[in-house]
Amino acid sequence: MTGGYPPMDSVVSWKIRGLHWPNKQEDVKVFLKFKKLRLVGLHETKVKMENVNTVANLVIGGWQSAHNFHLNVKWRIWVAWRPS
Repeated sequence: MTGGYPPMDSVVSWKIRGLHWPNKQEDVKVFLKFKKLRLVGLHETKVKMENVNTVANLVIGGWQSAHNFHLNVKWRIWVAWRPS
């Protein structure tokens, strides 16, 4: 690892549909764990602003994240990273 950045095989960008559904949340959670990812960008999620914390706890619990949900209801981006 150079410059403090994670290796590219631990980073993924995903245009995801259905993250508001429990079965999709579980799929994403398993995928992130299986791939041992450290940084993920989720695009165009349909998660409502009031559900962000609940979904984050279920899918990326223990990760840190930032999103632009308050700025745009259609073109949302959610970035999450492992704090380690």
